[in-house]
Amino acid sequence: MIYKIENKKMKITLKNEIMELPIKLKEEINKRFPSSHSFVYQGEVFLFLGGTKDMKLFFSLSEEFHLKIIISDPVNTMFSLPELYRTAREALELMRDDRFQGNGVCMVSQLRTALLLHSIKDRSDLISPEVRKLAFYDRKKDAQYCETLYWYLAYGRSLKKTCDALYTHRNTVLYRIRKMQEDFSIPLNEGSAYAGLLLGVSMSLFETRGAGFFVEKYEYTDEPEQKGELGDCETSLQS
Repeated sequence: MIYKIENKKMKITLKNEIMELPIKLKEEINKRFPSSHSFVYQGEVFLFLGGTKDMKLFFSLSEEFHLKIIISDPVNTMFSLPELYRTAREALELMRDDRFQGNGVCMVSQLRTALLLHSIKDRSDLISPEVRKLAFYDRKKDAQYCETLYWYLAYGRSLKKTCDALYTHRNTVLYRIRKMQEDFSIPLNEGSAYAGLLLGVSMSLFETRGAGFFVEKYEYTDEPEQKGELGDCETSLQS
């Protein structure tokens, strides 16, 4: 991971589960991050990086060496390193899930929702009976009612945005919404129930779809004006 210390303009990068850097990878890291001072500690590789880094450097490194890279929140003080390290490691574990279909490079901020859901993944008792019934129906019939409910609530009950997210016709979405209300007793007319419904359906989707469902892919391009850059943040690498 790369941990950036803002006041010292420094980042630390970590790579997991290796005892030494492959020669080619080490050459590329030294080439792209010449002042990184990389070293291996307990099977993890740490890099100290300074200044702003073009996101394209991380995407190309990930693609070339088949790495999972996590970019953490900024490190403001040395005292915050243990907490940021723990969060970054947890995020990296989510990216290792076979169901994860996101990019090889992610920011912790992109996985924040997934991390929260992971922390309560064993609390299925918090999911309402109505949502559990809906999830059971989805698994049995290979349907998309939970996804429809999720996007409908996440987008503030916007029918157009829900249709766009699902790539589904308006009439199909309207049919599902009506069926959820009539056949599954989902209280979509009760605003006070929305938070619990969204949490419950998110927990169900996390179980069936994994963390990748909640991550918006970060796209980059070779066009100079569209290059993404890292300011004061941290990053993690794992093969």
